[in-house]
Amino acid sequence: MSPVLVVPVLFASALSIGPMAAAQPHHETETQQVVAVLEQVGAAQTDDDIAAVRQQEGATLLTDPDTGHVVAAVSGRSALGRTVNPIGPGCSTSSLCMRTSSNVPYGYSGTGTRTGTRKSIAENRAGDRRSRFEWVGGSMTLLAGQTNFFDHPVTMSKISR
Repeated sequence: MSPVLVVPVLFASALSIGPMAAAQPHHETETQQVVAVLEQVGAAQTDDDIAAVRQQEGATLLTDPDTGHVVAAVSGRSALGRTVNPIGPGCSTSSLCMRTSSNVPYGYSGTGTRTGTRKSIAENRAGDRRSRFEWVGGSMTLLAGQTNFFDHPVTMSKISR
């Protein structure tokens, strides 16, 4: 049995899927593309990441129908208020962004602080505002628009902006 995908209309239109009509000829192919993206994001998400995204309106979930466990979640809307929340899939030009050594992007919007383990980070970017990054063994602050590359991957433990 294949995973169940819940796609709100707002997120679906952002992915150019359009209404979920049975008569839509490319629906299955486009749904498979969305599932593939969610599977890529979910491969690196922790249960805490998924729980944080599920608290937001407009979340898109990928669920294993055999277990009922949500295995991936992305937000189709920007975070509101003073909280740093994952966006996805990927990063935007304004988001704080971290990219793994296998090129998986983790984007965050909003302001505040977020703790948690993000392994194998090879690149980090501030986005549209000053951002602080802390990892096992060090920390740095990047100004808006700045990008940093690590000469070997690090395990990020805290971000703030």
